Amino acid sequence: MGKYTKGQLIMNGKKIFVITEIQGGCIGADSLNTKDETENTFVFLKTKCRLPNIEQAFYGLDAMGKRITTASIMKATGRKYTAEKVKGEIGRLRALEQCKQRILNEKAQKPVKTVWLEVEWKDNRTWGATAKGKAKVYHKDGTFAYYETGVVSGCGYDKHSTVLAELLNYCMKGELWAVTAKKQAKNNEKMPSGYYCHKSNKNGKYPYAFYLRDDYRAWEGGVGADCYPPAIEWLGGTMEHTANGKMYDAWKITM
Repeated sequence: MGKYTKGQLIMNGKKIFVITEIQGGCIGADSLNTKDETENTFVFLKTKCRLPNIEQAFYGLDAMGKRITTASIMKATGRKYTAEKVKGEIGRLRALEQCKQRILNEKAQKPVKTVWLEVEWKDNRTWGATAKGKAKVYHKDGTFAYYETGVVSGCGYDKHSTVLAELLNYCMKGELWAVTAKKQAKNNEKMPSGYYCHKSNKNGKYPYAFYLRDDYRAWEGGVGADCYPPAIEWLGGTMEHTANGKMYDAWKITM
């Protein structure tokens, strides 16, 4: 019973609380659950409470605005885990939160109306040629954005599609996150089978030009520029190769 102190994180059921008062066999605690919109302070019997595990302590300390360190997690969990275990779990949970934030940012990309893509080539003694890309993006809300890649060099892979993928990842990841299981099935029904190389996920097949995973969606480079027009068509748009020269290529995407 004496393991609880003020400011300590505790669990009651599946919810996490911070102790504000201790009297006899009872604990007064404030909820850290943001969904508790009514009364925020609760009273529990000590025997009905338990210390949090590492993940619960991680999110509890975060909700309190406290620093998350190996020492603070060990203290919050009653030192029932080794420092090595805690350090590994902190790394995993931080990576998970970064992944969640990345997905939110990508989903927040504005829907595009028209995208103009340019790929410029330069002769290179070492690599034969290098490529660099630009994108002029007109969004459906009337706003405009401009993106430019670095120089793509090296050999043994398709530089053209590598540049296109980088540009599309700047501005059209949102379209990939908008593909639901229902939309994926519908898109596959309206397209002729075998007209593109494809990948597959749990919901069926999809174009080879991008990835559709629960935790990762992106345009893939190095696959050949010809993969992109059918992929854009699959998403409900069109992609035209408007210029094709020795040192310059241009594309127009309309959604």
